[in-house]
Amino acid sequence: MTAVTLVLLALATAVQASRWRDTDTLFEHTLSVTTDNLVVEYNYGYDLMQRAEYGRAIPHFAEALRIEPRFFAALVYMGLSLEKQGEPQDAIAFYDRAVAVDPNNAGVRTNLGLLLAREGRFSEATAQLNEVLRLTPNSAEAHSNLGGVLLMAGQPEQSIPHLRTALRLKPGLGAAEDNLKRAQGALGAHPN
Repeated sequence: MTAVTLVLLALATAVQASRWRDTDTLFEHTLSVTTDNLVVEYNYGYDLMQRAEYGRAIPHFAEALRIEPRFFAALVYMGLSLEKQGEPQDAIAFYDRAVAVDPNNAGVRTNLGLLLAREGRFSEATAQLNEVLRLTPNSAEAHSNLGGVLLMAGQPEQSIPHLRTALRLKPGLGAAEDNLKRAQGALGAHPN
């Protein structure tokens, strides 16, 4: 009897293993036998995003958000995937939704602020990055990002204190060094 049980278990294992030869087949099989599976939809989307398959990830994040519209991580990664797919306005909308769910998350506010700046929406970008600075006042990156956006917005004088603070907090921060030189050059100042 034990031998028959072991043979049956071995056959069942072989059938399951054939379904799970890679991540895609594992996720696709699971989704084919379940409905409204928030965890699998999100994890499959995340796995695809990690492999830079943003176009394939988006439908899975969308499905996760259909199931749970306030799922913070799915909102953020949907925004990131859309941004990587060259859809900045849609990405901004998802980052905005993520900020509404967790207004104290400096990371998503940073993503949103930098994307807004790339889209030329400088006042909205600086508002987001000022909020990041309020949340993380001793972050060299927060000061550097705000200084860089102020420089992009044509405000080199306002950018300099943030860039200097970034370099005080993290000497050698390349982006801050480069932007400080550009800001000082725009004002005709010499580096200090």
